[in-house]
Amino acid sequence: MLRSGCAWRMLPRALPPWHTVYRWYRRWAADGTFTRLHDILRDRLRTHTGRDPAPTAAIPDARSIVTGEGGSDLGYDAGKRTRGRKRHLKTGASAAAERSCAA
Repeated sequence: MLRSGCAWRMLPRALPPWHTVYRWYRRWAADGTFTRLHDILRDRLRTHTGRDPAPTAAIPDARSIVTGEGGSDLGYDAGKRTRGRKRHLKTGASAAAERSCAA
């Protein structure tokens, strides 16, 4: 996993076949399971730390991800002198990601 990130066809042998994992991933991404899970975990973390479950402020953050893949969404970050994709995140005061999107 360190070498390839998480290429579907290079998943560890301890997991089910890649096409099974991918099928479940696509199903859960489409029906909002990951979003619901994220929201539940965020609310529990905030409650556990004594804060209101609903965030009231957000901090924008951006990261440049180096990639060798082509595509129309590939760009150049002149500040970091990096070619790749720019990811934008919205974080809370605890630096936990609230939502993310790739640009």
